[in-house]
Amino acid sequence: MPFKSPGILLNYFLSVNEIKMNTHILSINGNNAMNYLIKTGFSDKYKVITVANVFEAWQELNRNDKIEMILVDVDYQTEECVDFVQHLNSSTMYSCPVIILGSSQNREIAERLGSIRDVRELFIKPFNPINLSKSIDGFVSLNLA
Repeated sequence: MPFKSPGILLNYFLSVNEIKMNTHILSINGNNAMNYLIKTGFSDKYKVITVANVFEAWQELNRNDKIEMILVDVDYQTEECVDFVQHLNSSTMYSCPVIILGSSQNREIAERLGSIRDVRELFIKPFNPINLSKSIDGFVSLNLA
C-alpha cells in the first residue's frame, strides 16, 4: 500500500538523521591514528569526541552531558581503562553503552570487561569497521526507540 503522504515519511527519516547527528560518541584511545579513523569514519553520522587518555575522558564526561556512547581501547593505559569502565559501571552519574576495543594480547582483559553491565560489545583487533558501525547504529537506534 503506497503512502498517502510521502512527506510524513521523509520528515520521519530526516528527524531520525538529525537525532543521530546529535548523538555524541566519546572515543578513548591512546593511538592517534585509530582515533582519527574513528572520528572520520563516524563523523558523517555522529558527533565524535576523541581523547587520548582516561583523564581527558573524565574531563569530557564532566563537561559534556550529551555523551551517549563510549568506545574504550584497552591497549593503551590498560589498567586505567579497566578502572574507568568499572567506575562507570558503579556510578549513578554516568550510564551509557560502552564498546571495548582491544588486541588479541589483551583479549582476557577485554573479555573480563565484557561481563560488566554497561559494556555492550567487544571488538578484538583487527576488526571489520563495518561491524563496529552496525553495532553503534544498533545501539543508537535502540536509544531512539
